[in-house]
Amino acid sequence: MGGLATAAALLRAGVDVTVYEQARTFARLGAGIQVGCNAMQVLGGLGLEQRIRRAAFYPRSWNNRDWRTGEVRYDQIFGPAAEAKYGAPYLLAHRGDLHATLASAVPAERIRLDHKLTGLEDRAGSVVLGFADGSTAGVLGEGERRHCRPAGSGGRGARWRAGHQCDRGGFRIDGEVRADLSLGRLQLG
Repeated sequence: MGGLATAAALLRAGVDVTVYEQARTFARLGAGIQVGCNAMQVLGGLGLEQRIRRAAFYPRSWNNRDWRTGEVRYDQIFGPAAEAKYGAPYLLAHRGDLHATLASAVPAERIRLDHKLTGLEDRAGSVVLGFADGSTAGVLGEGERRHCRPAGSGGRGARWRAGHQCDRGGFRIDGEVRADLSLGRLQLG
């Protein structure tokens, strides 16, 4: 899901991306997942809020009860009150529905299924991905040296050199890209 969310954000920012997935097909796997107000603001920024709302459950509250008596010990109110306070709803969804929602934001031709990553090779500033089927894909262009800054740093803080740090993703960057998705922020450049 992280790869699809990242790809959706980069596509909205005008970056050409391809998602490589080791599964042969996307399947509706998993169980329930909480989609908090902050996550919903990001999904809204990606244009996906209405789709996940249709698939998810809108709870009134979340509570804890005493195991012996059933007495409510804590009741966190959600619903319209939380949505008004936090600017987005708190939803409960099936993991498969959230995955399908994210996948809907990435065109099928940008997703390469059945691509199990077996190696990375540094070639003079570029990173080449190697897959189990023998195919390869370049991640960064020849000789390019770009910096990635951690999300949430506002462009400040630690820097990593491209080709030396990879956290479940890679990008071809030909300039500075910024995508502001409410609380979610992506900054490359």
